[in-house]
Amino acid sequence: MNRTSARWPYGASTIGVDYSIKYPYRFTKMSISPYGRDVVLGGRAGLAIIDLEFPLSPPRTISIDSMWKISKVAWCPSLQHHGWVGTAVNQTLVVHDLANTSSQPMRVVRAHPMAITDIAWAPLVPSWIGTTSIDPIVKIWDVRRDQKPVWYFSRWEPADLLAFNNVHMHRLATVHRNKIAIWDIRYGSSPLMTLDDAHSDDITSISWHPTCEDTIVSASRDGTVKRWNVEVGRPQNDYVHVFGQEVLGAEYLPFGDGLLVTQGDSLAVVRDDAQLAFVHQFVGHAGAVLGSEWRSQARGGDGRVRHQLVTWGHDQVLRMWTIGDRMVDNVGTTPNRTPRVIKDHFDELPSFATNFLRPHELLHLYDQHTLPSDLLLAASGGDFADITTWHELSRTGDPKARLALRHMGSSEDFGDGPVAQRIAAYTAWDGTVGKAGAARASTTDEHSSDDDEEAMDETNESSEWTDEVDAAAQKYRPSKAVSIKHISRETRECTIVVGVPWITRETATVDIKFPARYPQSAAEVSIGALGQTFGLRSAIESRMRDVAGACAAQGVGAVDYCMYTLLLALISAARSKKAHKGSSRASAEDLERLPLPPTPLDETRGGRQLDAAQ
Repeated sequence: MNRTSARWPYGASTIGVDYSIKYPYRFTKMSISPYGRDVVLGGRAGLAIIDLEFPLSPPRTISIDSMWKISKVAWCPSLQHHGWVGTAVNQTLVVHDLANTSSQPMRVVRAHPMAITDIAWAPLVPSWIGTTSIDPIVKIWDVRRDQKPVWYFSRWEPADLLAFNNVHMHRLATVHRNKIAIWDIRYGSSPLMTLDDAHSDDITSISWHPTCEDTIVSASRDGTVKRWNVEVGRPQNDYVHVFGQEVLGAEYLPFGDGLLVTQGDSLAVVRDDAQLAFVHQFVGHAGAVLGSEWRSQARGGDGRVRHQLVTWGHDQVLRMWTIGDRMVDNVGTTPNRTPRVIKDHFDELPSFATNFLRPHELLHLYDQHTLPSDLLLAASGGDFADITTWHELSRTGDPKARLALRHMGSSEDFGDGPVAQRIAAYTAWDGTVGKAGAARASTTDEHSSDDDEEAMDETNESSEWTDEVDAAAQKYRPSKAVSIKHISRETRECTIVVGVPWITRETATVDIKFPARYPQSAAEVSIGALGQTFGLRSAIESRMRDVAGACAAQGVGAVDYCMYTLLLALISAARSKKAHKGSSRASAEDLERLPLPPTPLDETRGGRQLDAAQ
């Protein structure tokens, strides 16, 4: 299921700013979506998908049921299969389709008898993914087909790396310690050529030129970067660049004639020519750089393209580096070089970072019992040693701190004052919804006029109920309290899982059916599975129907009101069960974890304000 997010409240994209955030988990691999909107991080516990437009929001997490660590993760570069992510776990190739809400993989293949060393998608054949292994076999799989490779071949020694050609769909290169083999799958199981002793030490990366089918760059632990012309019949070395320490990677830039060279905890942009000309160096990681990816965006007006480098380091910090126009100009230009995706606004691109799991099924990257203050401090870059809550941070007045707060909130402001302001917003819901509200909803259902039908059609055209569900899921996502389990446009219904994971792991399942005349007609709300902590199902269902009826009486969407009302009811019930926690009403800690409540209904329009706590 494709997810799109609303434009940031301050109308900007992270591609225009330098940004860094430390995540409290040790991932080792990274890859980026074909849109450049999300990155996937892989570690021993599984996968985490992070929306780069909202990097402080909790990531979508997928557990990998294996005792082995992930040796490689690769996102399919094709827009046709934009949700496919391949993962290598020991001998097994696992492919997930993140466009589906399920966390179950679409394909699991025992690809090799020994551990997989590398995987790579074929850029010109979207369904092909190649694997290399400690065993001497190189295999190409079509993930749409049965569990047999479409091609396999061997050089009779372990293979470490694999890269498909960007111009020629049948060509690929593999690395075998310090040797490089060039293959054409049309010509049998023997390589076209072999570059024996290409380096004096193990090769760490290979990268094909984006537009020249016979040019490839290799980097090695011997501290050199070499460019090769592998034209059939006469391979030759174009140049050798010598660096002061081992080189962990060298890859072509998405713009100009340049390379991105990785050395330890730093990266450098150099010109792709015989003269070793440094253009820029990126320094900031406190540990080795484990992964680097590029994202690009069209810039309105002047026709130029903005670029951003995204890196992940051993220090568990995700960094985004803005690329200035001067750096692009210094690298030079190459005809017919365009980024994979160019859009004016990243909010128009799908994100796959939304969680669809129940709260107790989440990969717990964050401690549910404490506020992730280290995330805030990493994002703000300030000296806030005494800060323990979101509101204390907001009172500092630091602009970066406010940016962090807005990331974690919805499209509304997260709040600027102390906890008392949030309590005041909560207590503004001081009305009640009773029989009168439900009666008004039923009489509104019976009333109909041509003017009302025209207004209803206009409302349906401008605001689909699915958009309302999506908006509510985005709003409550930072609290990890709401996730979408199922949604169907055909039957006009959805299933939402609601919980309060900082109090209990039990959850409530809410089924909502939207009538054809919604929101003028009340949504049908029922409670499915309900944890014992939350009390009587009948009382909660009655409360939800009253809320839905009151919303229909004023012709406003009911999802946000139902979610907030239900959450406060669950909090009150959970607090009552856990008497040692104190009051049965929502505490300041609870209110901090929730977004601001929706605007109270207008009494002058025939509705009454809602008291979510009752």
